[in-house]
Amino acid sequence: MSKVFISYSHKDVNWKDRVVKQLSVLEREGKLEIWDDRRIAGGDDWLPEIKQAMQECDVALLLISADFLTSGFILGTEVPNLLKRGVKEGIRVIPLILWPCAWTQVTWLSGIQARPIDGSPLSSLSKNKAEAALSALVEEVLHLTPRNPPKRDCIRPSRLRGNCRHFIGRKAELELLDRGTIGVSP
Repeated sequence: MSKVFISYSHKDVNWKDRVVKQLSVLEREGKLEIWDDRRIAGGDDWLPEIKQAMQECDVALLLISADFLTSGFILGTEVPNLLKRGVKEGIRVIPLILWPCAWTQVTWLSGIQARPIDGSPLSSLSKNKAEAALSALVEEVLHLTPRNPPKRDCIRPSRLRGNCRHFIGRKAELELLDRGTIGVSP
């Protein structure tokens, strides 16, 4: 299942909740898993939890506002980690513009295609248009994430040597079948 990491300023929690609500449609269908820092249980060490979630995600949504762009933790920890994984591992890092701010002047951000599509802040849209933009983002996230697990190698019994008195030379294949690391197809 694909994992979506949401990076946001706590001052933008209402927008984060709206994004999560839209993404939850796909989470309930078992198509993705959403992670934000509100999933950290009381008493847990929050930094390792955040780092692990960043390491496991397939898509990172950055909820852009002036508060986001002035957060020392976000800019010092989350953004560098996510951008590095974007370059090295190809995860998608998608800025979602929440409020008017000078995001186009931010060097690391200005070259990344933002959402909504025209780069207008969600806050400047009517409620209906903002929800439509979030819905479109969810559809896009679904299409950007790996939908199928990697295919397993298959052994076709029809391709195994037939008419053998003994099953000689098939030990490796039988062990793979026993472990369930490959499938059998007709």
